[in-house]
Amino acid sequence: ANLGFVWEAKGQKKKADKQFNKAIESLKPKQIHSVSTLANTFTNKGEYNWALKTYEHGQKINTQHDFGFYLANTYRNMGETEQMINTYLELVERNPKDRQNVQTKLQNTLARTKGTSDNFDLLKQKLIKKIQKSNNTDLTEMLVWLFMQSDEFDAAFIYSKALDKRLSEDGTRLYTLATIAHENKAYDTAIKSYQYLITQGKESTYYLEARILELIAQTERTLEMTYNKKELRKLDERFQEIFEELGKNTSTAYLIKEYAHLNGFYLNKHETA
Repeated sequence: ANLGFVWEAKGQKKKADKQFNKAIESLKPKQIHSVSTLANTFTNKGEYNWALKTYEHGQKINTQHDFGFYLANTYRNMGETEQMINTYLELVERNPKDRQNVQTKLQNTLARTKGTSDNFDLLKQKLIKKIQKSNNTDLTEMLVWLFMQSDEFDAAFIYSKALDKRLSEDGTRLYTLATIAHENKAYDTAIKSYQYLITQGKESTYYLEARILELIAQTERTLEMTYNKKELRKLDERFQEIFEELGKNTSTAYLIKEYAHLNGFYLNKHETA
């Protein structure tokens, strides 16, 4: 490759290209390090097209090794954002275990790229298109992650619920979504998620937490809006109902505190509070 750079410096492009091709074609199977070394040589000289050709040839002669991350990074260096995204998504389809790493790479890369919002929208569109074709679970999980990154909690709820049903899970992903949405005051999504967990029955993993947190989310949403006495009475009734079902004990202590707050500051029942 170094001889090629010499020819290139002399303006002999054809001779340089011939030498670069010769260097790539001289790569042998199972010599993974040689592929990376040659590609890095091109990258360091800003010859990204030749680095790309090196990895492509390396992948062709080393089918047991995946150069997906290297190819995606090369596309990033070239400013080929769409090709980078395609390469990462194909990598996840081949190797689901790499999903978390791919998410981190995409988050860091797209956030530093011009047109950040447009690039995340492009990723979203590509994910949805692929999921519609293959219903791929790992890509669906990526889409949920992306929706949550963008605070699109309602969309995250739809796909999280689909995953929970498809994989016959215990509601963990819905509980996680509910608590994150709740923390971000996305009350509608939080309440829908808690209600979904409640419908799974009293024996389900998150039933107790969902019953308590759903009422707390309902209360917080009401009190942060313009409310009337009728809505406050309705909340009072709901607290009474849940205490009848769950009792007043250590499990419902946090709910008791919230009920005391409601009585003291909103219902004007200071003695009850």
